[in-house]
Amino acid sequence: RMAVGLGLCGTWRQWREAGSGAHGTWMPTDDFMRGWRRTFFRAPKGPAVPAPLRLYMDYSRLMREVQDISTLRRGDHCVIAVKVSRVLSPSFDRFTSFASRYGFCVVYHHFVVLDDVAYLDEAGVPRTSAGGAVCILEYTNTVPEALNTVAVKSEGSTLQVPLVVARFLLFDKGQCQSMALADYGDMPCIFLLLQRLDEGDRDKIVSRAHEMRHNHQRYNVFFNNCEHCVNSVCIGESTSPEVGVVLRNMLLLGLRLLALVGLVAGESWRQEGRGAVCSRPRLRSISTTLCHSIGLATAYIPAVLRYKQAIACLGAHRKLSLFEAWEERTLIAKERARVLLVGGGGVAAFVVASVISRSLPGAALALCVGAPTALDSTWTCATVLWAQSAR
Repeated sequence: RMAVGLGLCGTWRQWREAGSGAHGTWMPTDDFMRGWRRTFFRAPKGPAVPAPLRLYMDYSRLMREVQDISTLRRGDHCVIAVKVSRVLSPSFDRFTSFASRYGFCVVYHHFVVLDDVAYLDEAGVPRTSAGGAVCILEYTNTVPEALNTVAVKSEGSTLQVPLVVARFLLFDKGQCQSMALADYGDMPCIFLLLQRLDEGDRDKIVSRAHEMRHNHQRYNVFFNNCEHCVNSVCIGESTSPEVGVVLRNMLLLGLRLLALVGLVAGESWRQEGRGAVCSRPRLRSISTTLCHSIGLATAYIPAVLRYKQAIACLGAHRKLSLFEAWEERTLIAKERARVLLVGGGGVAAFVVASVISRSLPGAALALCVGAPTALDSTWTCATVLWAQSAR
């Protein structure tokens, strides 16, 4: 009731009866199952055309957007846009989903499909051949479920709320559970990580998923998140490359900012004649060169490494016959162009930022922080739009 009063989620009709979420929270699935509204999953009118290949965050795996939900099968490893605020607003969920399609959201949530999708019913709910709802396994939670969990565990005591919230955020933020795929009906942009699976492999994945559901560890964003769970089920290794990628990007950003601050501070001290660096021209020259080198390297080298990893990734997947030769050539061409645009643009942005840092510190900071990400997202968006127009 508190969430409804704040306008965060739900309607009074929904709160009058229990939903399928934690502690009876009303979820999108409950709307779809009752026919109150339709999912945004759509069956293609003609033959489904494969979406363009993409590199996953760690550049060691390939993925593509699912064009026809009915092609999903048990054991498929899928990702969607990270869902920090999912369920609060169907419109915002759709916006977040489409942002991932065009490269403006590159952090993902993982789940594994537990059933073969046979068809979509009148409400757009993915169904099995027996007519049941297709289920998935994931570590998940939503804001409405979190509010209900805190309310239940605090047992009506306001004094216990801070302690319950702290425990929830540290140890209980995500729940390993099976739920209907239809719960993501407001987020239609789903990506499939490409892998070669036979019927035996799929059966083993589903078996491990059911075992994981009943015997799992507590959620931990660094050591046991949704990607750990799905990789443990799909490949037998509890790993999360996404965590390493995020930490690496934060480190690169920190080094870039440190280099910019070093250049600004060195120039300021030189003009004011303060510090040991100013009294020693050779030392000043070395520190300036070092700051420029760090800034330029953190802007360009990641783009080059991404290209090399893309070549290695394509080579490793080529033997599995998961894509056509022309798709490989197209992805290679896109990654070459990305090196020039993102790497070269990042270098240019850092040079400009270092020049204007004294007169326009705000603009310099924005260039240093946002230029590489903005260029990368813009290039991804342009290539997706080009692929859509070509199809």
